[in-house]
Amino acid sequence: MSSLGERLYGTTTALITPFNTDGSIDWKTYNKFVEYQIRFGEHILLCGTTGESPALDWKEHAKMYMRSI
Repeated sequence: MSSLGERLYGTTTALITPFNTDGSIDWKTYNKFVEYQIRFGEHILLCGTTGESPALDWKEHAKMYMRSI
């Protein structure tokens, strides 16, 4: 079995979570971000280092994950 470093390569992008003015997630824009990254990137980091993860509840985290696979 290979190590994690041997399996991962390239760039991992911390995906931005777009919000509407009422504080809810802008799913239409989020889907566009995911589609773009799948098309042109290599890896996606959800709810990572862009700072919004503490503002999301666990249902929103799960929904983001499910929309990204």
